[in-house]
Amino acid sequence: MTRAARLPLLGPLERLVLEELWRAGTRDVAQVHACVALRRDVARNTVQTTLERLVRKRLATRARRGRAYVYEAALTRREWIARALDDLVASLPRVESQLLAASFVDLADRTSPELLDALAERVRARERERTRV
Repeated sequence: MTRAARLPLLGPLERLVLEELWRAGTRDVAQVHACVALRRDVARNTVQTTLERLVRKRLATRARRGRAYVYEAALTRREWIARALDDLVASLPRVESQLLAASFVDLADRTSPELLDALAERVRARERERTRV
């Protein structure tokens, strides 16, 4: 299986715009600007440029609707997080990735018992899948 290309780094505005696409789905520039402008003083043209940068980085797609473009996130939030974690693990030596896994368990334990339980169940489910193969 080939590994997907590393995720590009995002600036704060790119992250904010991508979060809006995740939250709202398909949006035109005016709709994205209206929501982003509630959280940050930014011009409409800046939002449009940011959307185009996300398209070039293959993190958003665009399609013509009438005379305007509409934009949509190319990855779900879940896919983004999975790829970001994959990038992190791939960048570490093997020993470090084991420390990362242990740190993740510690984080889940500190966050909530429910999260730790869910993580444990996911590990058990993966082990069951492996024994079936």
